[in-house]
Parts: sequence; C-alpha cells; structure tokens
Amino acid sequence: MSLKNVFLCWVSLFSGSLAHAASFESSKFDRVMLSSYSDLLRDAASAYGSKRFDKAFELFQRSACAGDKQSQSALGRMYLLR
Repeated sequence: MSLKNVFLCWVSLFSGSLAHAASFESSKFDRVMLSSYSDLLRDAASAYGSKRFDKAFELFQRSACAGDKQSQSALGRMYLLR
C-alpha cells in the first residue's frame, strides 16, 4: 500500500466525519473479518519478532485500517524507526 493510501486510512480513522470517509473509494480499505482478526494480529507480531518487517508492516496496516489501536501504534513506531 502506498504512503498516500496509508495517509488516507489515517485521515478516515481520525476525522470522525462519516461524509468525509464515505468519499474514499471502498476498495482502498480492507475489511478484516472477526474470525481472522486474532490470527492477523498474531501473524503480524510474529513477523515483527522474526524481523520480517515488510510482512509485519503489511499485516499491521490491515488491522490498523480496521481500527486496531495497537496496530496503529506499531505502524507509527515502524515509520519512526525507518
């Protein structure tokens, strides 16, 4: 996902404006089904621990866009340490 898409994700998460969020193309946001949510977080943490940062970033990004605060924090740390 490009930096622009990440920015759009963050804007929609924190804007609080449904009208603004609805103006984005829904294809840019990935739905995370509840049944796979814990698997996604576990896989992201495992990839990060194994220093597979590209995979960890991708997985944290999916769950962050779904609203997970810990994943949002992890993405922020990854951007800062980049």
